[in-house]
Amino acid sequence: MRLDYLQHVRRHDPSERIWQALKHLAQREKRIISLAEAIKRVKVVARREGAPEIPESAVRFYADEYREMVARQLAN
Repeated sequence: MRLDYLQHVRRHDPSERIWQALKHLAQREKRIISLAEAIKRVKVVARREGAPEIPESAVRFYADEYREMVARQLAN
């Protein structure tokens, strides 16, 4: 498979769009956020990116990862 094809396919995957949106959002955070705040952000992003209902385990995973991205960004 060609690389451009794979990138095109991934861009249309809701999980990839959620991940990319969270990465961009984390860059704009000015402080460490709570888990509850992260969960709210993940749910909003998921809805906006075409995944209105995702399992709670996935929400928790994304929220934990989001908080980690924010912490790394603020440490730099």
